[in-house]
Amino acid sequence: MLKINNIDMEFPQMGRSPTMGYTDEYVEKTMISGKIRRIYKGRRFSATFSYAYLTSDERDTLETLLSAQRQNGYLIAQIDTPYGTYNGQVIMELKKEQTRFVYSEVLQDYVWTNWQLTLKGVPYAD
Repeated sequence: MLKINNIDMEFPQMGRSPTMGYTDEYVEKTMISGKIRRIYKGRRFSATFSYAYLTSDERDTLETLLSAQRQNGYLIAQIDTPYGTYNGQVIMELKKEQTRFVYSEVLQDYVWTNWQLTLKGVPYAD
């Protein structure tokens, strides 16, 4: 299950399953000596979903979510993971460099192909 701002985002996935887990977060600081040090800040939840195609309605849904993110600074997500359910604030990123607008014989409609959606947990404030 994937819900963002209470919108069901169960769109058709590509052949592989979503990747989920926690990533290490670092901050780079320049010391007086000029050396750059990486300071460990913690771990942050990350999930990536690859969609085979999006219809114009599904694309409009993503645009609505991005607009809400610009206004609030984050989105609320509920994601079923192999480790349990993640509930919390996320930042949504779209990788759409490889998207194409093509006609789908199966759907008998034009669709946008090759979308990648990444959700990252909102880091705690220092």
